Amino acid sequence: MTHTMNQTDFGQTATDQLRNRLAAAGQEHTLQFWDQLEPGERAQLTAQLESIDVNRLNCQDEGSELDLDEATLTAPDQIKWSADSSEDESLVKLGEQMMSRGELGVLIAAGGQGTRLGLSQPKGCLPIGPVTGASLFQILIEKVVAASREFDCEIPVVMLCSPATHRETIEYLDAENWFGLPESCRHTLCQKTLPAVDRKTGRLLMESPSSLCLSPNGHGGHLSELVDCGLLEKLTDAGVTTLFYCQVDNPMAPLCEPGVIGEHLRNEAELTVLVTPRTSPEEKVGTVICVDGVPQVIEYTIIPEELAARRDAEGRLEFRAANTGIHLFDTAFLQREADHFSSLPLHQANKKVPHIDEQGATVIPDEPNAIKFERFIFDVFPRSRKTLVLEIDPLTGFAPVKNADGANSPSEVQGQILQANRAWLASRGLRVDEGVPVETVPMLTSFTDPEIRLGRRVA
Repeated sequence: MTHTMNQTDFGQTATDQLRNRLAAAGQEHTLQFWDQLEPGERAQLTAQLESIDVNRLNCQDEGSELDLDEATLTAPDQIKWSADSSEDESLVKLGEQMMSRGELGVLIAAGGQGTRLGLSQPKGCLPIGPVTGASLFQILIEKVVAASREFDCEIPVVMLCSPATHRETIEYLDAENWFGLPESCRHTLCQKTLPAVDRKTGRLLMESPSSLCLSPNGHGGHLSELVDCGLLEKLTDAGVTTLFYCQVDNPMAPLCEPGVIGEHLRNEAELTVLVTPRTSPEEKVGTVICVDGVPQVIEYTIIPEELAARRDAEGRLEFRAANTGIHLFDTAFLQREADHFSSLPLHQANKKVPHIDEQGATVIPDEPNAIKFERFIFDVFPRSRKTLVLEIDPLTGFAPVKNADGANSPSEVQGQILQANRAWLASRGLRVDEGVPVETVPMLTSFTDPEIRLGRRVA
């Protein structure tokens, strides 16, 4: 039940208690406009302040980054997987049978806005199909719908949103009838927020007299919300044993691919991390590295240059397992570790954050003035008892849309989709004239027919 605060909630004792807690943490300035606020505004500010651990939000948050100086770092063992190779049919069968039993669920991280791409909607609304104009949302959801029809099962989809995308995502998907996904399989989850602090003083920044400067708490925050709202328990009770996680900006993610699921099952992994080969030491991507024997993702910002550039006897980068943001989680693993989700490290990012000053005037900074905090989903990886690192071909499984132009732009991703489709057709003796665009449509796929697996209908 939602409790709506009224004026009696702000008695002198309660206000003094709040003020004392803030003063002890050096954050009493957040109440400097208190006497000017209406009851509803006081309720909003109080709720924001009580939802955070102000003692953790400081510029010296220990544990936000790994100390690699004393650790033993080794490259993880990897298994290669290709959607277009001659697969072990018993492996594929494992994945097919698992889906047919209704044991798979899907998590799609869709918290990003499309601003950098010139889109006023959530990023998932971006039209990316080179022929059909299908959106990122449509392509990924139709992969799930195709698999559910093929294996006569229900595959629940949890759309992981941010406060900035939650309402618009629901409106967009409802208007499109979730591209045929059954109503019983439709779920949305909105991550919570964390406040920004001043880089120099560590003081909480105020967006207005009644509100902190807030931003989404990172994809790691979705884990806590998945537990807190009871959805993880609900999915587990419904028989879901594995959750296939991907980012909405990757239309080529191998969602519901039986071979990938089969590898996860055959290796009895609690966690499977899909990777692609790093292309250069300078590539700005997280890397899967074994730290004292435990596989985890290390951000490019903290890997020493010498390690990033080190090569093996064959001339390849030694640490080359680039994190794709595609993972498979056993629900039993997530349930076991649920108590740790709220204490995952807070990672820091220097950002320009508009705010108000002590007089209530708006300040627009010219350079980074603040630290934002977020939790990363891969910080739970070291808690897995068995992690599988699965290497996929980036041509057929990884094409994220990140930038408006150049690398990882919509035009480049569309070109990669066309190239992958052409390669698939050529491998089956079908020639497409140069310059003729081709796109495959997930809805008319046969996963079980080895002649057309992943072929889909050509548009």
